[in-house]
Amino acid sequence: MTVEPLSPERLASIRAGVIRNPGTPAVPVIRLLLAEVDRLTGAVGTHCPLSRAQMPVLIGLANGENLETTARRLHLSPHTVKSHRLSIYKQLAVGCASHAVAVAMASRWIEPHAVRIPDRSRAPARKRPGPAPRPKPESRPQVHRRHAAELRSRPGEWGTVGSYRSSASARQTAHRIRTGEFTAYTPAGSYEAEHVAREGAFAVRVRYVGTPSHDTQKAAS
Repeated sequence: MTVEPLSPERLASIRAGVIRNPGTPAVPVIRLLLAEVDRLTGAVGTHCPLSRAQMPVLIGLANGENLETTARRLHLSPHTVKSHRLSIYKQLAVGCASHAVAVAMASRWIEPHAVRIPDRSRAPARKRPGPAPRPKPESRPQVHRRHAAELRSRPGEWGTVGSYRSSASARQTAHRIRTGEFTAYTPAGSYEAEHVAREGAFAVRVRYVGTPSHDTQKAAS
């Protein structure tokens, strides 16, 4: 004859039954057997005050189950499981699931092997973050808007705007800045601009001179 070991749930249920029915004739014998089980397993906890229906819910908490998972496992409604949880908290004088589980484990109401230990070897490896995306290069209008704003904050100070492949393109850009053809440098005459050549490269020097009068705008155009 093969004798199967008592499951943690069954042991907890037996302990709860002893507490609920202390006058039953078999209780003294059951207490002796439970004491022997505690001695052999090293358990030193107190008697469990929870009912047979509450213990599986508590074990579900110890295994990180949510309401829906415990309800499916026990064939109960989520509302019933929630009600059991609240009763457990009240009976154990705790305010949350983690405290209830800690009290139960310390009191040996839940056997260690009743808690499922996750297999860490099967956990997906954490992906290393890839390289940060390179910033998108500024378009020519964005460059001009940025330079125009910087020059406005430093009136009268020259600044270099961009680089160009030829003297003609640099000269044309300087003209368009002076005449306000570029939106960033409006109104016309607000900026002075000139093309410069440096070691075979061409650029445009610009400075903000302030908003011109109507006559100055006509002359610039």
